[in-house]
Amino acid sequence: MLSLIHLSFLLFVGQTIGIPRGSPDNDFGQDQNRSTLVLAPTPLRAIPRGFKTPLPFDEDIFDPTHVSNEITRVLSKYEGAADHLAGITLSTSAVLTPNVSIPLPDVLRSNVMPLTGHFNRNLDLLYFGEVRVGTPVQSLTVQVDTGSADLWVPANCPKCAGKQFKPGQSRTYQRREGTFEEYYGRGHVSGTIASDIVSISGLYVEDQVFGAVTEKSEEFSRDPNNGLLGLAFKDIARTDQPTFFENLVEKKRILPLFSVHLTRRQKDGSELCFGCSDETKTIGDTVWVPLLSRSYWAIFMNGISVNESRTIDTSLVAAIDTGTSLIYVPDSVADDFYAQIPGSRKVTQFGPNFYSYPCAWDIAPSLTFNDHRFTLDLKDFNLGRTGYGSQDCVGGIMALGDLGDKLAIIGAEFVKSWYTTFDYAETGRIGFSPSINQRG
Repeated sequence: MLSLIHLSFLLFVGQTIGIPRGSPDNDFGQDQNRSTLVLAPTPLRAIPRGFKTPLPFDEDIFDPTHVSNEITRVLSKYEGAADHLAGITLSTSAVLTPNVSIPLPDVLRSNVMPLTGHFNRNLDLLYFGEVRVGTPVQSLTVQVDTGSADLWVPANCPKCAGKQFKPGQSRTYQRREGTFEEYYGRGHVSGTIASDIVSISGLYVEDQVFGAVTEKSEEFSRDPNNGLLGLAFKDIARTDQPTFFENLVEKKRILPLFSVHLTRRQKDGSELCFGCSDETKTIGDTVWVPLLSRSYWAIFMNGISVNESRTIDTSLVAAIDTGTSLIYVPDSVADDFYAQIPGSRKVTQFGPNFYSYPCAWDIAPSLTFNDHRFTLDLKDFNLGRTGYGSQDCVGGIMALGDLGDKLAIIGAEFVKSWYTTFDYAETGRIGFSPSINQRG
């Protein structure tokens, strides 16, 4: 029988033994012989020497679950992008409309849709707000997504806010011909095409077409929101009908633009501003970039860099997508980017899309759109350490995989640093202003 002394010794050893991490398929940078250990869980309040993080220790460890699911969703979401973006000429071009700042007068404050941030550890997962549908009205919550163009909500949601229904009673919207179905990798929703009055923050469309969803996969059932509000262009809509925003513009109920402010790891404070741009959420001038296409909110991305000393030239169509958390670029671009950071490598235990870099490096990742450089906040790029005791962190720029070598997806990781205005007028443009998040 073990004595208490022997048992205590074994427990101590079990807490401190390092578990060697498998060697990666590819190493980047100069420090290719460095050995990294993933330690067994550290006792509470015992923070390893050398950790420099504003986050609680447990939140500083990367959890790949959400990102792995998002990669599958992104591949499915953009599988038809090549057809919509075919024939685009990739080059810098002038923005013909002047640089102007659109203030938010009191009369427009009712146009603001407050958004709730949903996050896990140090990763912001999605942002959603309230939409009111039907007569009698039911209040539902929808994720705000500039990377798609359909509105869909549950056809029957007795647990949702607003009007409650008796057992067995279902929501009936005005029916239209056709079925509605959307796939997001392993997740999917399906139902019928419907139309009814839809309102957001006092703005309304009387006969808005949307998907009335009767079946939703388990993946979506875990999300805090009920549905999704697509804000891209009609050309990529499954229903082939104008979006809620496009209908507001067509009916001349708002100016032809909307703006997005996203907070960092906060439940409250994010917002979507219909027909307006909120100066109180910015700390600098707006830089305008012309659209390449009126399908996705797509612009020309001609560079990526680790710091200001060197920019890697690219020639990409970049879709600005608030419905995606991170930044995804072609595999070759991701390889070239991380090769600029000594000690960086692929992190194959998480999957082929992931890269790590030494946490100690003070880098300033940036993206170049139409010859304008925009720097990311390191708080959003650094997704956390690869394991307990590791000095390697997972980077927020991912390899895109099978979607080709011309497409980049620019998600909330970027928008948190840059207040973004989506201007629908004429040929279209996107404006980027430094967000108030950059103060912190």
